[in-house]
Amino acid sequence: MEMNNTIRILAEAFDAHSLKYQIVETEKYQEIHVPFGIKNGPFVNLRYISTNNGNDTLVRVMNLINKVPEEKRSSILEVCNTLNGKYRFLKFTMDSDNDVHVEY
Repeated sequence: MEMNNTIRILAEAFDAHSLKYQIVETEKYQEIHVPFGIKNGPFVNLRYISTNNGNDTLVRVMNLINKVPEEKRSSILEVCNTLNGKYRFLKFTMDSDNDVHVEY
């Protein structure tokens, strides 16, 4: 599969700044994964997911918070809901492993 426009532009920008990334391809979409650590914070994986030759692109921050303890789950879900109401284009979610992700 030929690299679509969005993924190609991102890869060129990351190359120009010597950033590590990985390109993942399926029949329906291409992703570029950019792993990085946050000082005094988690190790996250930023994902750009692009379909239709770059006309539809999603951005996800995976594992913003890892493995929320069960006793804090409801509090974190409340924070996610508050943030979802505050930020129009961001969506904060918690998966079945109690990891919090952000979608744009």
